[in-house]
Amino acid sequence: GGAELGAAWRSNSAGEDKKSFLSVELDDPSFAAPVRAAFFENANDGTGALVWSRNR
Repeated sequence: GGAELGAAWRSNSAGEDKKSFLSVELDDPSFAAPVRAAFFENANDGTGALVWSRNR
């Protein structure tokens, strides 16, 4: 069987130079808190970067 670990939805950055990205939230009972991140795709080669920071 499968398991759901999180969700992603389309968003746009603020400001004049709007960029499209995916807002991501990952959660699991073993995590202290949900992981919130943003995924930015590189349209040139089909790769991307998942950017997140840890709450302090």
